[in-house]
Amino acid sequence: MCIRDRVSTQSTWGIIKSNINMIPSLEKRESTTVTSTTQYESAVLQAPLSRIWPVVKQLDLKALLPTFVENFQILSGGAGQLDTTVQVTFKDQAVWTYKIVEISELSHTISFELISCEPAITASSVVNTITLRRVTETNQTLLEWETNFSNDADAAVILDNKYKKLEFFKDLHRTIEALRSK
Repeated sequence: MCIRDRVSTQSTWGIIKSNINMIPSLEKRESTTVTSTTQYESAVLQAPLSRIWPVVKQLDLKALLPTFVENFQILSGGAGQLDTTVQVTFKDQAVWTYKIVEISELSHTISFELISCEPAITASSVVNTITLRRVTETNQTLLEWETNFSNDADAAVILDNKYKKLEFFKDLHRTIEALRSK
């Protein structure tokens, strides 16, 4: 480095140091509680995987969770197809729009990304994955539901997701019991 470069570097550093107080500080606007951005719940369903998978892969939440879902509509694509966009209107009038981003017939997995919601939530990205597994001993189904949030998700949003899933599981058990009795 020549002397001219050294002088230029020193004077640039002096300008930066003198203006450092003019840069606004970063501040966290969400929860200061440290939390994981992945939320996981599971349930054992009293029905064989072959009966549950056809409904789950269509992401028809009205059929699965009738107590909570008022309306289910396919906006684009088709039932059980990749890149399908669906709109779910919950009984509390919240409207969530999902895009199916993964479907696997082999592993009985469906992933769907939240692309819009009213009212808004405090997370810029939410991706859900539901995986079904056959319980071989009893021919029941293990449902695993994992939600991955972006790192701007508040702890309250993640905790709310946990308790909603637990309530959804209760409704899902009632739905399956009704299907079994038919």
